[in-house]
Amino acid sequence: MIAQRKNIKKDIDTLRNILHLINHKKPLLIQESSEKDLEKVTDYLQSIITKLEDKRQKMPIGYRYTGTFYLKKLFPFPSEVLKIKGSAFVREHLVSWELESEDSYAKSIGYVRTVYKDKALQKPLTKDDAVPVFEEKSE
Repeated sequence: MIAQRKNIKKDIDTLRNILHLINHKKPLLIQESSEKDLEKVTDYLQSIITKLEDKRQKMPIGYRYTGTFYLKKLFPFPSEVLKIKGSAFVREHLVSWELESEDSYAKSIGYVRTVYKDKALQKPLTKDDAVPVFEEKSE
């Protein structure tokens, strides 16, 4: 999905560059054609840019799980299971969960590869268990 977001961003940038070049050569284009034809082309390109921006906006940038989850404490042997209340966020193109909690251990590690739904550490948290997070539209 992240590759799709990047490709759409590249397409939007390319179309904006084309619009810039058209506006740069506007007098020549009007001279060889007409102002009405030029407006049709620029309106068409602008409508495509708008559609691509909407499509990109509807794609999630990551997933957030909020609630109780479990972590395997890495250092003591045998390993301990920690119950954490907070949220875990994973970006679309990554596999590590970013932890957001008041727990001191969760704060100290920041990122973890696997987060579990159960105390037995049998059911890892997946993106399907989390809520999609979308990019905030900047105006």
